[in-house]
Amino acid sequence: MKIIPINEMRNIVWDVLKADEFYLRIKVKDTIVPIQTGNLKLYDQVFKSHGITKEQFYFSYKFYESHPLQFRELIDSVDAIAKFQRNQVIEK
Repeated sequence: MKIIPINEMRNIVWDVLKADEFYLRIKVKDTIVPIQTGNLKLYDQVFKSHGITKEQFYFSYKFYESHPLQFRELIDSVDAIAKFQRNQVIEK
């Protein structure tokens, strides 16, 4: 299986994190919805929007986790997106 390039992986991880945040906000309002199934549905939507499968994502994620320098680059780039978007909100 092919590793997803780091610049694409960064965007996918960012969208997965946003999906988690979105779902947690919903979960607070509706405690009946099981947390794992709701998250998985959102993850599937994220993967579909990026044109990948969950298998490709997890294969690539495990690759980056097992390569500390690349994983650090991935996490730092996701953090940079978060800081940029936070600054955009603050400036408005």
